[in-house]
Amino acid sequence: YRFNAVASDSALAKQSRGLLLIAQTLDTLSFSGIERNSMEDPFFIDWRSQAIAVKKQHPLSILSIGQSDIYLPSRSARFTVPVFNNNFAEFKNPEQLLTGAIDSSFFIIFLIPLLFIALSYNLYAADLEAGIYPLIRMQAPNENSVLIYRLLFRWLFSLSPVLLLFLYSGIMLNRKEGFSLAGFLQWWSIALLYWTGWLAIVYFVLQRRLSSLITAISLSGTWVVLLIIIPGLVNTWLDYRYPVSSKSEIASFRDEDFKGWQLPLSEQKKIVFGQYPAWAKDSARLDTNQLRSFGWELGLIAKERELYQRISDSSLARSKAENRSFWFNPGGAVMRCFSLLSHTSWSYQQKFDTEVIQYREEKMRYLFANAITEPHFTPAHFKAMPRFQSSYPAKTDSLPVLPLALMLLIPGVLSLVNKVKND
Repeated sequence: YRFNAVASDSALAKQSRGLLLIAQTLDTLSFSGIERNSMEDPFFIDWRSQAIAVKKQHPLSILSIGQSDIYLPSRSARFTVPVFNNNFAEFKNPEQLLTGAIDSSFFIIFLIPLLFIALSYNLYAADLEAGIYPLIRMQAPNENSVLIYRLLFRWLFSLSPVLLLFLYSGIMLNRKEGFSLAGFLQWWSIALLYWTGWLAIVYFVLQRRLSSLITAISLSGTWVVLLIIIPGLVNTWLDYRYPVSSKSEIASFRDEDFKGWQLPLSEQKKIVFGQYPAWAKDSARLDTNQLRSFGWELGLIAKERELYQRISDSSLARSKAENRSFWFNPGGAVMRCFSLLSHTSWSYQQKFDTEVIQYREEKMRYLFANAITEPHFTPAHFKAMPRFQSSYPAKTDSLPVLPLALMLLIPGVLSLVNKVKND
C-alpha cells in the first residue's frame, strides 16, 4: 500500500512539473512558425504533459492487498498510449498471481480454518484413546454439552490472533483518508460468518465419534475440497467458458496503429467530418496533416474502445457466472465479499480503466479541436484542458452473503438435527 502510494505521488509530481513547464513556456511564446509547430501541436502537448491517471487506493485495500497487487494502480493518461500497451489481463504474470502477498484475506480464508482443525480434530478421540472419556461422561450431565464447550474454547483460542489483527487494523486504518467504519465492520462480519461456518463443520464431523486419524482426514479433506478443488474447478471452467481476451485480438489492435495512418486522406476526412460536420465547409483551409492525424487517432481510439467493451462484456458475464457458483463455492464467496468491501475487485479496476479511456478521448478531442479551429493554443486554452480526477469507487456490486450464509448453515442444521436425535 505504501509502495503504491509513493509511486503514485512520484508520478503525479512528475506530471505537475511537466504541466508547469508547459504553462511557463506558453506564457513566453511569440507564436512564430517554429514555436507554433512545436509547442501547439496536440501530440507535443500530450507528450510534454506526462499525463497519468492514478487510482485512489481505499484504506480497506490493505486488508486485501494480495488481490489488488495484480492490478495496475495507475495508467498513462496520454491519448497516444493505448491501455493495451500496459500490463493487461491477458498478460498478467502467472507467478505474481501465485505468489501474491500473504494478506489478511489469505490468512483468514486459508490459515485460520487449518489452525482450528489442528486444535480440534482429536477433541473426542484423544480422551477416548487415553481411557478418560468414561470418567468425563459420568461427571457431565450431557456429553454433547461437554463437546460444545470444549470446541467453543478451541474455536475462540484459534481466533485470538485474528482479534489482535482486528484491533490493530482498526487503529491503523482509522487514521487514513477515506476510511469507512461501516465497510470495516462489514468486512469483519463476513469473516465472522465464515469462521462460524467452520465451527459448524468441525462440530458436525466430531459428532460422528470417529478416531483421530479419520477425523483429521475428514476435516482436512473438507478444507481441500472447499478451498482448493471447488474453486480450482470453477475457475478452470470459467477461464474456458469466458476468456477475457486473446493475444491475437490485442496484437491485431496494435496493428491498427499502422493501418490507420496509411488510410487515404479522403478516408481520414470522412472520419473527422463524420463526427464534426460543421468543419466540412472550411475543409479547404484546414491543415491537412492535422486532419490526417486527428482522423487516425479518432479511428484508433474507437477500435480501442470497442475491444475494451468486448473484454468488459466478457468479464461481466464471467462475474455473473461466478455469482451462481457461490451457492457451492463458499471460499469464492468470501473472497468476493472481501474484494468488494476492500475496493480491490476486478469490477473496480474495470471502472477505473473505463474512466481512463474516456479521459484520454476527451483530452484528444479538446487538443485537436483547438489546434484545428483556433489560431493559437494559448495559456487560457491550456488551463481549460481536461484533467483526470481520481476518486474512491462507489460500491455498486451486491455482496453474495445469502449463498454464503446458506452454504455455511448446512452443517449447522445437520448437527442440530443429529443432536435432537441423540437427545
